[in-house]
Amino acid sequence: MKMIFNKVVIQISAATTIVLSGAGCAWNQANYNRETKWVVPPLENHAIPCYGSIDLWHHHGMMHFSPEGPWWHTDLYSIYFKQATNSPTDFYLRLSRDRVPVEIKESKGVVTIEGHSVLIDVEYRDATGHWIRPPINGRRKLRFIFPDDIRRSTNAPPAP
Repeated sequence: MKMIFNKVVIQISAATTIVLSGAGCAWNQANYNRETKWVVPPLENHAIPCYGSIDLWHHHGMMHFSPEGPWWHTDLYSIYFKQATNSPTDFYLRLSRDRVPVEIKESKGVVTIEGHSVLIDVEYRDATGHWIRPPINGRRKLRFIFPDDIRRSTNAPPAP
């Protein structure tokens, strides 16, 4: 009976290890820059005015090792507000996958900044015409709010 139990425990452990090693993990980092004034859409050479931006890095997948150090696959979602942040449905969404820009023609949803967190509920239309809900949706803590956090870290006086 003990041998059967040990065999089952070994099989469950092996299966769990395979599932966890293939799944990897995911986490997000978000920064809000209130002073972003321009956005250049992918595949275009002219800038469009905006009123602040949020950069959200979504790290996912298995950890890879290289001579430069460990790394994960990273998607960068950049949200640029068309108007002030008190208009949470007017924004541009830009996506870069592993540093390669992806053109997003149409997006919709709500992006609301509340203190040191942001609530994101967006969708975008992919190249095939399907609406995609990205993994960045939900409440995210803002690591930095620029330019305030730059002044705080350097002990510089606040701007007039």
